[in-house]
Amino acid sequence: MTPSRLFLFVLVFFTIVTALIYRPVYPTDTPSLNSSLARVGSVPQRQSVLGYDRAAFGDWAPMLIDGQSCTTRHLILSQTFQSAVAAGCEITPTSVTDPYTGSSLPEDIQIDHIFPLRAAWDLGAHSWPAEKRKRFANDPSNLVAVSAQANQEKSDLLPSQWMPEVRRGCWYARRLAAVAAAYELPLPRSDRRVMQRACSVSEFPAGWLG
Repeated sequence: MTPSRLFLFVLVFFTIVTALIYRPVYPTDTPSLNSSLARVGSVPQRQSVLGYDRAAFGDWAPMLIDGQSCTTRHLILSQTFQSAVAAGCEITPTSVTDPYTGSSLPEDIQIDHIFPLRAAWDLGAHSWPAEKRKRFANDPSNLVAVSAQANQEKSDLLPSQWMPEVRRGCWYARRLAAVAAAYELPLPRSDRRVMQRACSVSEFPAGWLG
């Protein structure tokens, strides 16, 4: 094998390996950022609305999974670990990547709302009927299993104040924009700018998650 062919082989090999290492836990068929943002209203800034209570969004919704009476939380864990749900809704963890940090997902896992509930409340969910709020809080498209630390660091922040590891920025922006479009939630201009920058072609780093 000539040096040039060897170099090409090594380059292709590492490209494939990198893609596998940094693959998102969830499917990548999320709409493009621009197509979602075109359906999302824009507001100057996020205004805090009094009266927020996590209970206003209800509990985890009951769900039958693999013959077991479980909840939406168990569904997300089952999808994340690609593991069947056993008796008592037990799910066997496997080695997967934390979609926020890029590191191996630790044992201390929490289910995060990509579009934070408190942010949704401030941007319009305070006027929704209870049924819609519960549907929003249990929508799998707005849920992701992440490390407890990453979830707590993010809290109820939107992209202008918090973003995941840079290679996951565009993936996260697309997921959040798709949820905003589906539930007709506007986004502050500063957050839209950060999201668009995360998906700028000129800034795609190695191992980028689209």
